[in-house]
Parts: sequence; structure tokens; C-alpha cells
Amino acid sequence: MKDDEEDAVHFKLLDGIKELDNLCEIAGLESESEEVVRFETTTLSDGTQKRLLRVPRSKALAAERLSAKLESQLSSDNDVNTSALLKLLRGLHPNE
Repeated sequence: MKDDEEDAVHFKLLDGIKELDNLCEIAGLESESEEVVRFETTTLSDGTQKRLLRVPRSKALAAERLSAKLESQLSSDNDVNTSALLKLLRGLHPNE
């Protein structure tokens, strides 16, 4: 195995461990009455911000309707769409 291959395997392993850690963290929190989502954003100005969102399943229909409205307003540029949605998320959950 070459050094660059070893580095690639190392980073893939670290990513896998991080993903398992995230799943373990939320596995005990989710219930029949709510969905739990963990996400993080990283920017140079704010660093890494980890967020845990608990959404009551009773709000699922309202969330689907809003999601459809937002999707209909998205542009054909996925970079712009992603940036705008991330800006909304950071604004809704500042420094949690």
C-alpha cells in the first residue's frame, strides 16, 4: 500500500467512525413521536457549529408543505440553492 492510499484509507475510516458516532448519539433520542436530526456546519468565521434538531412527527405534514413551497422557489443552480438553504439553517439555529 502506498502512502497516499494509506492516507485515503485512514480518512475513510475516520469518516466512518464519525458517522457511527453521530448515529449512536441520536439513536437513543428518537422516538415514535419525534424525528431527531443532527447536523453541523463549518465556516471560517464561525468554526464548526453542531446542531441537534428534534421535530415532532405531528409537524411532518406542515414541514412537507413548506418543503414543497421552498423547492418550487429554488433556482437551477445547485450551488446557489445549497448556499441559500445553509444560510437559512444557520439563521434559524444560531450558535446552538
